[in-house]
This record gives sequence, structure tokens and C-alpha cells, in this order.
Amino acid sequence: STAIRACMHINRAHRLSIVEDKERRTNMGNSMSEELPETMIALKIDSDNPKGKITEVPIPEPQPGEALIKVLRAGVCNTDLEIQKGYMGFQGILGHEFVGIVHSVNASAAQRDAWTWIGKRVCGDINICCQSCDICSLGTDRSRNHCPNRTVLGILNKDGTMAEYLTLPINNLHEVPENVSDGDAVFAEPLAAACRIVEQNVINFDEDRVAILGDGKLGLMIAEVLGREFLKVQDDAEKSEGIEGKSIPKPLLLGKHANKMKLVEESGAQCRNISDCKDEEGNIRPEYTQQFDVVIDATGNSAGLAISTSLTRPMGTIVLKSTCASGDLFNAAPFVIDELKVVGSRCGPFPKALQLLSISDDSDETNGDGSAGCCKASSCMKGLNATKYITRYYPLSQAEEALAFAAERSTMKVQIICSSLGEVIEENKVA
Repeated sequence: STAIRACMHINRAHRLSIVEDKERRTNMGNSMSEELPETMIALKIDSDNPKGKITEVPIPEPQPGEALIKVLRAGVCNTDLEIQKGYMGFQGILGHEFVGIVHSVNASAAQRDAWTWIGKRVCGDINICCQSCDICSLGTDRSRNHCPNRTVLGILNKDGTMAEYLTLPINNLHEVPENVSDGDAVFAEPLAAACRIVEQNVINFDEDRVAILGDGKLGLMIAEVLGREFLKVQDDAEKSEGIEGKSIPKPLLLGKHANKMKLVEESGAQCRNISDCKDEEGNIRPEYTQQFDVVIDATGNSAGLAISTSLTRPMGTIVLKSTCASGDLFNAAPFVIDELKVVGSRCGPFPKALQLLSISDDSDETNGDGSAGCCKASSCMKGLNATKYITRYYPLSQAEEALAFAAERSTMKVQIICSSLGEVIEENKVA
């Protein structure tokens, strides 16, 4: 049965060493022509199953310019949970976070070298743009997020990642560096979304007081990114003449779970329980009221916006990272009275995210000749081990259970094992 087949996948995954895995990938370019089965299993949402159901569906055929990708792992995101509640009215295969191996390509005439993608391990931009409208002509950050004709992987008119195979345009693919594990690679999409805040230039790291509201999956990624940006600016300040010893404010993560916030300790961000910022009546204490130049709402709920307005100084900036299917009535008064600037923030740069994931903390100490070395990244930053955020793994056959577990408050990140070709996973985290 399909369920047994998926369970076999995860059992075999335990027995694969990383060395064996790399050898198999190296040989894949010559073996991708073998015949595919006609069907696969996937987690599909429809009107009869709004929360999704494992079902057998045809393996998708790549359209011109697309690649067929064998999914190794998929991640569960808060957006997936919102889609289960009706966000975007999506119907189809759920999921947009993944790492996989290119099985085949259906290249257009202009993509002469597209075959070189076969056998490569990849992740991918989730927005599929038309490349022909006025918005797409304005640059990558515009087309990536705002093409009016776009489809979005697992979110809008495009089947997603919680399946054995998916299709995605070749132009959307990003090769995963060899030193980045499968588990880390799945974090490329949410990490890129966190990097988008830096890309939008809404923060002056030299002087802005920044608060990150929410210690969920995305909030933690944002703290990791902004904390590293702070450390870089601090390091640059200490090395510059005339501003040595300058006080630069650390980003502050406000959350509810000490165990989660502890994981970002080394990022450069400081952490505080949101309850410490409130009085007995639940109002923000005076010492925190209007004290931040930039507040990033990553709570995933409508209450976060109200708290953000209390924390932000007049003429300050609120960055919205939350997508909520429903909520309370919107109160516009604080935005008008305090002249607050609101910035929406969505998908971000995959190359920057993969760069952060590939930094090795012990590879930049010295060069071969003993001289001082420099980081692999363009700016010296601490390496990011994202797999510390994984709470549990599920086989694809148990994707319904994976989503239910991901919705529990104590859960951090859930990954779904979709193929036997992936790396060894931690036995104690397998469902």
C-alpha cells in the first residue's frame, strides 16, 4: 500500500549514511531516465478535506521551462496551518518548504544548459512569475513577490511540497551547497523570509531599537538573522576609528517560551518574556511603551498588531510578517495619531539564506599560510545550525498527524520525510 511504501522510505532513511547519500546523488545524473511510477502519495486539501488528506495522485508532468523534483523533505510552516483554516482558499497539495533532487527537466529552447540541473540537490523560490508583465520588468524583488499573474507553491494555484514529487520552474531553483544538510536546507525558505527584512532596508542597525514580537518558527528565524546583523555592525564599529565603544542596541525578541528563546542566545539578539513587559491588567508597561523604532510582528495572530502599536515610537515602523485567516476588528487610531509606518514583508532572497546556512564557524580562522582568514560569506557572521529547531520528523504517510502536531503550542519545527534518498535523521525525533 502507499502507506507502507512511505513508511519504508523513512526506515531506509535511517540506514543511509551521509557518505552513501552523496555517492547516490553523484550518480543520479545517469539514472534519472528510468521509468517513473504513474502515481505518488501527497497531502491534498480540497472542499471535502479542508485540513488535508493523504491520497494517491498522478505524478506531475513538468511544463516547458520546469523541472520535476523528487522531494527529500518538506517543512511545515504557520502559513500551512492558516491555509487549513481557509487562508487564500487554497485547494491542492499543501506545502512550500522543501529540499529535493532534480529528476528531469522540460527545458525551453532558451535553456540550453538546463540538463545540468539533473541530479542536483535544490530548494526553490515559491513564487512563480509570468516574466512578461510590467511588474516583472521592475526587478527581482518586485517580480518575486508581486507579479499579478503569479502562482505560489502550495499556496496559490500550484501544487506544493508535501508529496513525493513536485514541479517548479528551472529559473526558481537554487542549488544547495554540499556542506548544508537536508534538514538545514528546508529552512532556506523561512530564513529567506527573515532576510527580506534586511533587504527592505527598514532598519538602521547603527542606532534603531528593534523588537521582534513572537517566538514562533518565523520569529526565531528573524531573531537569528537580525542578531547576526547586529553583531556585524557592532564588529565594524569596534574596528572603525572614532566610534570605538559606540553603544549599538541589540534586537530584542519578545516571546512566551523560554526554551525556544534560549535557542537564539548565540545570535546576538537578547530575549525577554512578553509578560515582563505587561502590567497586572495586561497593558504594556511605561518603560516599554513607544520605546522601539522598529517592531516586527511575527506572532501569527491578530493580537500581535495591537501590541506592536503600543511598543512602537511615534513615526516608527511596524513590519508585518503575520498572515491570519481571521481576527478582531482593526483599530486604525494608533496608526493615524502616532503616524506609524506599516511595512508588509514576504518572501526573501534564497542566496542570502543559503549563504548563512553554509557558513562554517571554524573555517574562517586562518588561511592555509597561517594568516588571518575571512568568512565564506561577504560579511563575517556566525554560522547558523537550523536543525536545532526541529522538534519531530514524520513520514509522508503521516503528514496529517504532522500538521496536527505542528499546531501544538510547544512545537517548533516539523519536517516530513518524503523520500528514502535523504540523510540520516535523529532516531529520538521520529514520530
